[in-house]
Amino acid sequence: MGHDAHFLRRLERLDRRQLDLALGLYRDPRAVKLILAAADLPDAADRVALSLTEAPGGPHVIVARDGGFVTCLGEGMTTGRCPVVPRRQIDVAFEDSARLGRFDARVAMRGGVDELLTRIVRAGHRLAQEDFEAAYLIAPLIQPIIVDSLLEAVDVIDEVQRSMTLRRLRRTDDKTTTLLRSYATTTDLVRHLLLLSIPANRAHLDDGAQPYPFALLGTRGCYAGDVPAALASATFAAQLGPAVVPGYAQLWREIKSTHGLFGPMLGLLAVGVRHPSARDEVAAALRDHSAPIFEAGSRLASGLADQMLAMLSKGDPADLVDAARALIRQASAARSGSGADALPDALIDGLIGSTRGHWLGSRPNTALLPILAAWAALREPADLYLPTEWLSHISTGLDLDRVREGLADVIRFEGRDLPITRATPKVGRNDPCPCGSGRKYKKCCLRNT
Repeated sequence: MGHDAHFLRRLERLDRRQLDLALGLYRDPRAVKLILAAADLPDAADRVALSLTEAPGGPHVIVARDGGFVTCLGEGMTTGRCPVVPRRQIDVAFEDSARLGRFDARVAMRGGVDELLTRIVRAGHRLAQEDFEAAYLIAPLIQPIIVDSLLEAVDVIDEVQRSMTLRRLRRTDDKTTTLLRSYATTTDLVRHLLLLSIPANRAHLDDGAQPYPFALLGTRGCYAGDVPAALASATFAAQLGPAVVPGYAQLWREIKSTHGLFGPMLGLLAVGVRHPSARDEVAAALRDHSAPIFEAGSRLASGLADQMLAMLSKGDPADLVDAARALIRQASAARSGSGADALPDALIDGLIGSTRGHWLGSRPNTALLPILAAWAALREPADLYLPTEWLSHISTGLDLDRVREGLADVIRFEGRDLPITRATPKVGRNDPCPCGSGRKYKKCCLRNT
């Protein structure tokens, strides 16, 4: 307290503007800690001079290495051997401290970190916009948890899709119902975590990381055929920006089935819509039809590629946003029997990003998906969620029949519903062995299988 008292007495050396800044530092110990943490201080330095102006020569606030306030030096007074922190670093620290203060208040208002993360995992398709915004603030601090959880959720989706058959989907027993609910909830979790991973993934790309793994991760929201998850994939790609285009272009060249078509397609479209500087690179990637799916003569792949190129040629991206909102207004009016023009854009945006739907097996939905993805490319992550006040008045229940349809479409689009055919006739046990030994098949090669 002795140092603090001396410091407060020496404030008389400052003019009014400098006095306000010095007192601001004194009242914000978090900002001082941020300044000292960011400064490259010599090990021998036990005191630090914080410059109150951009000009050299002071005045300065002198603080101890532990953040305690020592004294205040007027203009022209020497700082001795104290390392000097320039004024611009102090301004940055104030901004960071204010941001962290808002983070503390927002997360505390949502029940604290533990309760917030629990809702992210369990809320499914009814996650409120306020909860997502609070989680997005702390996302950079918990990236290892987000990435590990995202990879685990993706593994669950892959495992269910591989193990499921059309015959099993027709069952209505408790075990199948529980599995379908888990699958739907996990799909929603992939959507949330994909969006929450944006800040850290963007930072990795800025540091020169290879784009392919991030593009591969970004396609995962499209694998379940769920509209909100696919739109999250588009927002993810758009937020990462042009640096990720080579990764999506590589995935585009590797497409083998219709199921794998939409992830790289929507990723390329989203980056091109949000970043005009990348449109030539994106268009060049979409014109590349060397992937196996194009060589197989897929009309759907060629048609969608042409549709993406046409959308990229539109001059004003705002037209795409208006088109997506108009689709939802028309659907709302048809469902309610009344006009939807009075609904605010924020509500329409939340409906686009949150309303459950499936598109893999639906030709109309497949055709509309690029328009909705272009809308998602121009949105911020929180725009894909409904605020609590609207969520509580809108029916967003889980439709298990829709989940069944979605999984069935995945199976069909992967070709797993086709009958098994043999390349050669079946060999009976008592038939001559096809190896030419002259013995019966059961006495020869069948023994070794």
